[in-house]
Formats: sequence, C-alpha cells, structure tokens
Amino acid sequence: MSRQLDPTKRKLTDVLCRSSKPRPDENGGLKAVKHSDGCGLNLEVRHDGKFWFYAFRLNGKQLKLSLGSYPTVRLSDAREMHEKAWLMVQKGEDPREGTITRLQLKRSKDQDKALKLEQKAKEEAKSRQTFHVIANQWLVKKEPTWAYSTFRSRRSVLQNDVFPVIGNRQIYELKNADIFEVLDRISERESPAITDLCRRVLQEIFNYARSHELCENNPAEAIKYSPEVKSHRSQHRNFLEFHEMGDFLRILKNSQSTEVIQSKLALEFLILTAVRSANARKARWEHFRDLDGQKPTWLIPAEFMKESREHLVPLSHQAVSILKRIKSYNWSDEWLFPGNRGNGLGVGAFKNPMAKMGYPSEKVHPHGLRSTFSTYANESGLWNRDAIELVLAHSEKNEVRAAYNRAQYLEERRQILQWWADELEEAESSYPIESKIKLKVGAHEL
Repeated sequence: MSRQLDPTKRKLTDVLCRSSKPRPDENGGLKAVKHSDGCGLNLEVRHDGKFWFYAFRLNGKQLKLSLGSYPTVRLSDAREMHEKAWLMVQKGEDPREGTITRLQLKRSKDQDKALKLEQKAKEEAKSRQTFHVIANQWLVKKEPTWAYSTFRSRRSVLQNDVFPVIGNRQIYELKNADIFEVLDRISERESPAITDLCRRVLQEIFNYARSHELCENNPAEAIKYSPEVKSHRSQHRNFLEFHEMGDFLRILKNSQSTEVIQSKLALEFLILTAVRSANARKARWEHFRDLDGQKPTWLIPAEFMKESREHLVPLSHQAVSILKRIKSYNWSDEWLFPGNRGNGLGVGAFKNPMAKMGYPSEKVHPHGLRSTFSTYANESGLWNRDAIELVLAHSEKNEVRAAYNRAQYLEERRQILQWWADELEEAESSYPIESKIKLKVGAHEL
C-alpha cells in the first residue's frame, strides 16, 4: 500500500455530508446509513447525528477510531485526521493511543492547561500564605475552645514577639534558624516561660499549616529538644507556712491607707476562697448567690476558668462578711473590685501591696497562698484529698468521675473552706508579730 493517500480516490463531498439522512426501516424507524470516503474513513448518519470514524485492521484485528461528529468536524478536518491515523497504522502503531483527533488533541491541551492552571493557583496561594495570615486563621479557629486569658496570652506573644520577626514571611519557607531567631530575642529578656509558650504556639501553628498542606515541615517541633532552647519548667510559687499566716494577716489589716483598700479586701477574699488570683481580681456580683441565706456560693463561669469548666465556690461566713463590706462601698454594680479602669483590678493588685508589707514575690507569691491552703488542709488529715483538689479547681480528667465528685464533695468543700477561714481567724488572733515586720509596716504603708 502506498505511503500516501490519493486525493483523487476520495468519494465524499460536502453536499453529500450535509444532505445525507438515515433511511426508514421496515419497522417505521430510522436505519443508519454509512458513507465511505475511502481507505477506511466513513461517515455514519444516524437518527441522533452524523459521526466520523476510521475502520482499520491492526495485528489481525478489526478496530475503529472515532474522529468526532459532523458538522463540528468538517470533511476536510476528518480527512486530515484520517491521514495521520492511516500513516500510523502503516507503521504498525495504534492511532487510538495517539493524539490524532481534534477531540484527543483538545483533551490533551485542556489537561496540560488545567495542570498549569492548578500549579499556578497553588503557587499563588502559597505566595499569599504568610505566617501572619496563617497564624491569625489558627487563632480564630481556636478562640472558641479557649478561656479568654488563654486566647489573650497566645495573641500577645504572636503580636509582640513573632509577627515583627517572621510575620511577613511565607510559612512554607521558614526554617529552624528562623524559629531560633524568634526564641533568642525572647531569651535575651530572661523570659523562659514566654520562650516556652512561644515555641509551643509556633508548633501548633505549623501543625495547623501542615494539615492544610501549606508547608511540609514543622521547624518549631524539630528544635523542641535542642539544647539551645531553654525550656521553661513549671515552678511552685513561693508560699508561706501556715504558722506565718497570722503575722501576714495582721500586717495586711494594720494599714489605715484608703487608697489601696480594694487590694487589701481582694487579697483577704483571695485567701479565704483559695481561688486563682485572676478570678478574685475579676470577680463579678452577678456570679454570687444566696449571700443572706444558708448556703452562699460563688459560681465562676467556665469562660473565666483555666480548665474551661465552671467552678462553684462555697463561701465561709468570713468571706460573706467581706462581700457585704465591699458592697457597702458601692464601688460598682458589676465588679467587686473595679480598679482604676473600672474593669477589675490589674495584675499587680496583689504583688505590690504584699511587697510593701515585706512579702515580695521572691518570698511569697499571691498564687502561692493557694499552696499554703493545700498543704495545711492535706496535712490536717481531716479532709478527703479529692475534695481539697476540687476546692482548688483542679479538674478530674475522667469526666464521669468529675461529675460525681462535684456533686459528692460540695458539702465537704463548704466545710473545708469554713474550717480554713476559722483557722486563719484563730491564727490572726494568736500569733505575735515579729519586730522586724513591724518596722517594715511602719516604714511602708499599704
């Protein structure tokens, strides 16, 4: 067979292709008509349209290649595609596996174009994914699951220590050295706790980015055990032994200064309730119940608690007495201790007065007063350890047991806090004040 098709042997015309119709059959339907153009090129005219195909034999098998529909594929187009397919068959190749037809060519081009567009979209998306953008996305998603204090601390470390250094960098290009640069700047301030918090926040953000295929590695996790990272270790806050509480309370109440009376009452209230400092500083009147009844309580909502679980504080007679005294000052209808800005006392509300009393943080920390309560209550042997832990709002990880404990120990917790208040009252009236402490109080009014 010739390696070239003879144009003079072609049989079809545009007029025939355009005018040809299927024939009626004996059943009243329409019968397909096939017109040959030569060398296997055919136009099949059916009731549903007109279709080009190339019939050929290859390796002893009769095969068929579709070339599209008429008039989308014109006669000249069909012949051009047919010639390419015919030449492939002469070489022993299967034209169905090539890119012969316009449909095949279009599909191939479309696929290439789609791949290029997809790659371009991915590259553009990556170019827009700065660390600042991804970190803010992570914050928004995490905020509903956190206490506000947790959200605020994470946001603060990002805004103050991370964004200025790597905020405008693409997250996928950040390396270990970039994380070290961020952490080293914090370490220079001698802030191991912030350094550790920052590394943990970065680790979570990179895990979030990896889950969304925005980066491949987590450099904050990779450097976790590096000796260059000075990890913060939780330290027990300095606290007083119970036999020192008498002096402490008398010194606290000895000052006649009215400027910091809120801090004094807040500190007394903190000691009596054994709550965390932030809960006492930001206490609101709406959360107190039955102050004139038999079972006065303070219900701290979950959003204000470290473990994001509501905490019920049974109130001793002494705690209620302080509340009524606070109420008489009429400072605020919302806050127990509105402070200078009217939204609760600031973080220094306890440390500053205690330092003036002769009890700086290196000697006793406000949070350490909870340790004084815990140690004394546990060593007394009078109370169930689980009940003491619940007074401190230390959560039980087992949710079923936690629910049981809250119900089971509520009355015992009320007894514990009343016992604690009575013990403090006794200590205050019994213990002598050391002379050196007297001198400090005389020199530094609260």
